Amino acid sequence: MATRNDHRLRAAGLALALGVAAAAPAMADPRLDYMLHCEGCHLPEAEGWPGLVPSLRGDYGRIAGVRGGRDYLMRVPGAADAPMSSAALAAVLNWLMDTYNADTRPADFRPFTAEEVDGVRRKPRDNPQARRTEIFAPPTTP
Repeated sequence: MATRNDHRLRAAGLALALGVAAAAPAMADPRLDYMLHCEGCHLPEAEGWPGLVPSLRGDYGRIAGVRGGRDYLMRVPGAADAPMSSAALAAVLNWLMDTYNADTRPADFRPFTAEEVDGVRRKPRDNPQARRTEIFAPPTTP
């Protein structure tokens, strides 16, 4: 038979569990989200696998600064399909810029927002490598 103390302990445990669950979004950490959703392919320091998986260092900042680049970064399938909220994805995209691309960050860079990400991620790119090539293709002369 449960005692009054047993009920108090259960209530305290439930309150603690609910408090932790409620605080989880506030404790979101883009580094942790990167580790959970991106690091498997892009590796711990975002260096990628040469010839297989692109690095998220250097070119990431350059891509963000060219026409269509922001859209590309939000819609590449690995990002668009990642099982995280649009707010968490925006935080990861911004963390990547701050952590590994500060030297290539466009002068007019504005942080990604949850609303911006949410507006485009539902339409992932079919062929991200072809789009990446288009982004960096030299302009054609008429």
